[in-house]
Amino acid sequence: MIRHLMCGMALTLLVASASFAQTASDETAVRSIIQDEIAAWNQGDAVAYSRHFAADGTFTNITGQFFSGYDAFLKQHQVIFEGRFKQTTLQQDIVSLKFVRPDVAVVEVLTAVAGVVSGQLAQGTNADASGRLRTRLLQVVAKQAGEWKVVAYHNVDVKPGIPLAASLAAPASAAAQLPADLRAAMQARDTAFYAADSAQWEKYTAPAFTTVQQDGSFMTRAERLANLRTQAPRPYVPRSREQNTQRGDIVLARFFSGGLWVLEVWTRETGPWMVLMSQVTTAKP
Repeated sequence: MIRHLMCGMALTLLVASASFAQTASDETAVRSIIQDEIAAWNQGDAVAYSRHFAADGTFTNITGQFFSGYDAFLKQHQVIFEGRFKQTTLQQDIVSLKFVRPDVAVVEVLTAVAGVVSGQLAQGTNADASGRLRTRLLQVVAKQAGEWKVVAYHNVDVKPGIPLAASLAAPASAAAQLPADLRAAMQARDTAFYAADSAQWEKYTAPAFTTVQQDGSFMTRAERLANLRTQAPRPYVPRSREQNTQRGDIVLARFFSGGLWVLEVWTRETGPWMVLMSQVTTAKP
């Protein structure tokens, strides 16, 4: 019975993989915009900061002023880079990235601007305990003539006393509907992988496990364990863009992590949830 289910899910996997191949590079491109903004801001380069802004894009700043068009966006950033935000540094952490259509993405980031002189902050805005201006920036990015452009940019300052940490939690999704013990197993296995903890990783990996890695190599459980033991611990990267399909005690998990698309088949026949097979694909730039 499990073999029949696996065959059916494999067909689904092949169709889904084609779709993911089309969007992996798009997600990389959208994330690159955020990184480009950081680099341009920290150089005080308004032209570079505006390069991804659409000709007819709209812009609302933290004081509530509304502008329309590339020229206005560029001018406002030339003003602030020579004024209150001169020689400041920007940090942006992506809180949510959602593709509402294949050619439209919504990106929400939590920003921190350091080096602002408190007396130069815009009226109604405040620095945090570390002297940073914190904002939540929402950008709608659309693919136009093959290039991703910011078509809407809306920035809101975070008021004193508003908690930040909880807001960085992953947004609710289909992933939250998974059984609690399966979600815990996924978390434990991912944590063990980045910590290079082969003993813990082995607990959630089925004896018959096989994997195809991003370089095309095929490995058994024993081979992957031996490989993991040679690796050094790395910073943990959470899953994103999760899509999970459950059929009884078989779950097909698809997610993006650390520049890679990962496909996993989880199963639970007689004990805890374990990964039966996986396939890893590098997201092309």
